[in-house]
Amino acid sequence: MRVPERAFMVTLLAPRTDAWQPSLARASLSVTPEHSGSETPGAGGEAGAGGQAGAGGAHEPDGPPWITATLRDPDPALAPLLESTPFLMDYKGVASVPFTGDCEVPDPDGWHPCRLRFTVTFARSPLGNPKAETELRWSLYLDAGSSSAELEAPLELDVEIEPL
Repeated sequence: MRVPERAFMVTLLAPRTDAWQPSLARASLSVTPEHSGSETPGAGGEAGAGGQAGAGGAHEPDGPPWITATLRDPDPALAPLLESTPFLMDYKGVASVPFTGDCEVPDPDGWHPCRLRFTVTFARSPLGNPKAETELRWSLYLDAGSSSAELEAPLELDVEIEPL
């Protein structure tokens, strides 16, 4: 990753049923950056406790860039759902993400499913070695429990992750 920012739109569509009436989902984000092209020993993650900004010494101009991760509602006027502090090593964060649509009214075969939608953005600090490259390995786990009875059969969920 040499570009300053990469973003992805995450969309989950779920049928509205009697047994499953979601209002919030728990989104767990894990990110592991792998830096190369840096001449600083800290490139392997020796930036202090947890590789968080401010945890170690000053950032070296030949070192790897700091990374930030943000989960945001598609409406840019709203506050971020999750915003990391700058990091060099592994990052894990959790956010509550609201479903939209009338999820309380059952309509399992309807055209208007419950919808969960947010962006995941990774940004690279402009500081650090401009030749350094960072590859991000990330995963997203969504837990959308129900406020109603147990499900009789697994739900068919449609999840899309598309680059922006």
